[in-house]
Amino acid sequence: ARPRLTGDEAALDAQVDPALGPDEAFDRAWARAILDQGLERLRDVLAQEERALAYAIFEAYCLTDDEPPTYRALADRFGIGEDDVRNRLREVRQRLRTLIRGLLRDQLAPSESVDGELAFVLGKGRA
Repeated sequence: ARPRLTGDEAALDAQVDPALGPDEAFDRAWARAILDQGLERLRDVLAQEERALAYAIFEAYCLTDDEPPTYRALADRFGIGEDDVRNRLREVRQRLRTLIRGLLRDQLAPSESVDGELAFVLGKGRA
C-alpha cells in the first residue's frame, strides 16, 4: 500500500481503479508522480539543511498507512514538545506545497493555474 498523507496532503492512490476512465486514470497517475517528486525533493532538501528530524516527524504523521499518531506520541517519540511537533509539521507541509508548486510551474503552460493543479495534486483521489 502507498503512504497516505493526512489533511490537505491526502495522497493519491496511483493504482488504476477500473471504474475510472483513461483520462482520470492518467490524471491521478500524473498527480501521484508530481507528489512523489515533491516528497523526494522535500526529504533531500531537509537532509541538506540538517533538518532530518522535521522530515522524520512529517513521515511518521503524514506518510503512514495506519492512523497517524497523536502529537503527544510524536513528542514523546522524538523527545520534543507537542508545540514543536505542530510547528515542524506546519513548516514541512508548507515546504512541500512550495516544492510542488515549483514542479508544477516547470510543467504547466503560463495560462494554466498552478494553484488549481496544486489543489488537484494534494487533494485528488480521496476515496
